[in-house]
Amino acid sequence: GGYPNWVMINLGVYGVKVSKYTLRHWNFSSSEHLKTWDFQGSNNGYNWITLKSHKDSNDLYGKSKSYTWEIDEKECPDNKFFSYFRIFNHHNSSSYAIALSGMELYGELAITSYRKKEELQESLDKLMADYIASKKKRVEQQLSRWYGPVKKVRPLAELGSCC
Repeated sequence: GGYPNWVMINLGVYGVKVSKYTLRHWNFSSSEHLKTWDFQGSNNGYNWITLKSHKDSNDLYGKSKSYTWEIDEKECPDNKFFSYFRIFNHHNSSSYAIALSGMELYGELAITSYRKKEELQESLDKLMADYIASKKKRVEQQLSRWYGPVKKVRPLAELGSCC
């Protein structure tokens, strides 16, 4: 628990260029609504762009209260197609929880192949490097179980010539 905290959604193979979004507060209490948060987008779940910031807002005060906000292109020139979205909570009224019962995104929908080639290549390179490293580790562990600890040896070229 504690601040900041966040909730994230991943749209998988789809990307959305959001023009507006709606949040709905939970229906058990009118308290514990979001007050100060950022609505953010990402294409990898690590690097985030803030699309809209809210400070000391009471827009969601009330049981099941919903509100829709516009994403202004002038305020957010970095708005583009994103596959990940999150609500990054900086402060809540009385709880460490994010008390939401709904989220809606409005805008243009596309498949993720519309992302820049460099972004896709970077993601693929990382996945391949992680996959190769995990396979190498598994092979080394298997060899160690079969033949005992693997000893480091010098290449033949370092040993010099014998004749």
